[in-house]
Amino acid sequence: MKVKILGLLGAGCLLLSCWYCGGLRPKPKYTEPNTSENSDRYHGNSGLDREKTSSSVNRALTQQINAYLGVPYRWGGTTRSGMDCSGFVRTVFKNAIELTLPHRARSMFKEGRFVEESELQFGDLVFFEKIENYGVSHVGIYVGENEFAHASTHNGVIISNLNEKYYRRRYVGARRILKR
Repeated sequence: MKVKILGLLGAGCLLLSCWYCGGLRPKPKYTEPNTSENSDRYHGNSGLDREKTSSSVNRALTQQINAYLGVPYRWGGTTRSGMDCSGFVRTVFKNAIELTLPHRARSMFKEGRFVEESELQFGDLVFFEKIENYGVSHVGIYVGENEFAHASTHNGVIISNLNEKYYRRRYVGARRILKR
């Protein structure tokens, strides 16, 4: 009886840890961006519209962002097996243009120069305060049309809209780290 209970507890712990770490989450399907004007460009992690970016830097950033869409969230992570928000941003910029950024959102907020929200450009970093009165604790990469790529704790690397209620309430500011 004791062995049976321990076995059930062990199996339960294993299932819980797989669920918590994203091991039971289905893999995202990568598809070409839908060109229909009435469709959601990012639905299903389909990727960024390459036609919206023109410079070689923007193309390199777009390629890296697309490469990581759907990667699960893992605190402190910087690989395809899992990454956190600052790890995602750091990896994208390092791989795209060999720019090394700190691995903390709060530290990234000190890089570059401040940018008004109305002046955001592709590649700017957008920052959020996820815990009230804690300061900057989340970062993403602005990709145009009021959207940003980031590593969400619940959904992994995705593209979200700055006007979503959750992000609107937590928006802190933006920094431009690329010279334009």
